[in-house]
Amino acid sequence: AGNSYMYEMEYSDRAGTTVNQINSTYLSISYFPKSEKFSVTNTGYYQPLYKNVEDYRILEQFRLDVPLYEWFKVFVLYDYYFDSKTPLNTNEYTSQLQVGLGLSF
Repeated sequence: AGNSYMYEMEYSDRAGTTVNQINSTYLSISYFPKSEKFSVTNTGYYQPLYKNVEDYRILEQFRLDVPLYEWFKVFVLYDYYFDSKTPLNTNEYTSQLQVGLGLSF
C-alpha cells in the first residue's frame, strides 16, 4: 500500500493543456500458494484531484502467472482504467487483456 503526490500536465488537441495536483493511493495484494503452481497479484489505484475529489481515476491491474517449468511461464494480465472527468468533461474507460510467455535465464 502507498500514497503519493503527483503533479500532472495533461494535453488534449481540443482542450489544450491542463495542470493538476493529484493524490495517488494504491493497494497491492499477492497470493503465492505453497504448491507454486500459480501466483496472483492484484493492484488498484485511486487518484482524485486535490481541488475536486469528484474528478478521479481508477486503475486496476490483475496478473496471473502459471510456471510450466523453472525457466518458462505463461501469464495473463488484465488492465482497467476509468477517468471520471477527461479534459473534454466526459468520462472514459479502457480495458485490456494480454496473454504472454515469460522466460527466465
